[in-house]
Amino acid sequence: MMEEPRPNAKRWDLDIDEYINPWVPPSFVPKLPRFISRFLGYRATPQGDVGALLVAWWSFFGAFCGIATVSAVFKYSGVFSSVNAPFILGSFGASAILEYGVIGSPLGQPRNCILGHFVSALSGICIAKLFRYDHHFEEHKWIAGALAVGVSSGVMSLTNTSHPPGGATALLAVVDPVIEGMGWDLLPYVLIATLLLIGVALIINNIQRQFPIFWWTPKPTGCRLHLSPRPGKDMEKQKEIDVGRSAGSDAPLPSTASSTISSKTMPDRNPTVYDDQLLLFRIKKADTDRQANQQLHNEAGSSPRPPPPPPPSPIADDYQRYIDNQQAWLPD
Repeated sequence: MMEEPRPNAKRWDLDIDEYINPWVPPSFVPKLPRFISRFLGYRATPQGDVGALLVAWWSFFGAFCGIATVSAVFKYSGVFSSVNAPFILGSFGASAILEYGVIGSPLGQPRNCILGHFVSALSGICIAKLFRYDHHFEEHKWIAGALAVGVSSGVMSLTNTSHPPGGATALLAVVDPVIEGMGWDLLPYVLIATLLLIGVALIINNIQRQFPIFWWTPKPTGCRLHLSPRPGKDMEKQKEIDVGRSAGSDAPLPSTASSTISSKTMPDRNPTVYDDQLLLFRIKKADTDRQANQQLHNEAGSSPRPPPPPPPSPIADDYQRYIDNQQAWLPD
């Protein structure tokens, strides 16, 4: 009797993007006017690299403008004056190197910069408030700071938002008395600061270079979002194309001028849910076509043609389940 394999921690894996990306809408940046999409990182053709001297210049100029913008906003706006917030955090200086110098690094893209600092600040605040229940907090602050950095590093890894300067934000939220005294106000402070850094980077980095490389992830997104066609003729045309494809790859697609589909036989599309009814209609029609095709060739005395491939469906994972139970599921 074979023994069951022992659990192997090396094979444990969790990619949160596999669960989030299907529900994230695809990027709309390519649809914007060129003068806007350019400064949001879109290029119709890949952007060529610039020389080291230009990289050094734009790195210097971008870091100067980014840090100066954040400092000026917090120093003269008085937004967080009630909590004695500093005009800048040391961790933003490290972020400036990634956002304006090494702009092609995945660790410096907008998602990583904004969410990395945010989850790090949240981790540091939670650890600081937890240790505040101890009357000897000052004596144990060193272990609280180490724990905050470790927690922030783990959370950033699990959420695919790793941003090295975020570790400094988590550490400052525990060991720096001024930052630790801000409490929950540190979260909007960090969020505003990172948005300002990214905003300056979008302007300066896209003059002769390209930034960002991606906004959320380089992987495809939105595969589970159903984008319905426009009402009217476009809707009818899409239905006819879907039915034509369900009959097999060698079947001609019906034209909108010569054929129409009755609303009594074609289920309505619901733009908010998967096309369950449309999928069942495709399966039933494909099954009917296969039976008719086999009967035709049997009468002619020839071997039946192989069935066409299964029709494409928006819920491919459940297709086999529909096939197994189609006799009970299909409408009359």
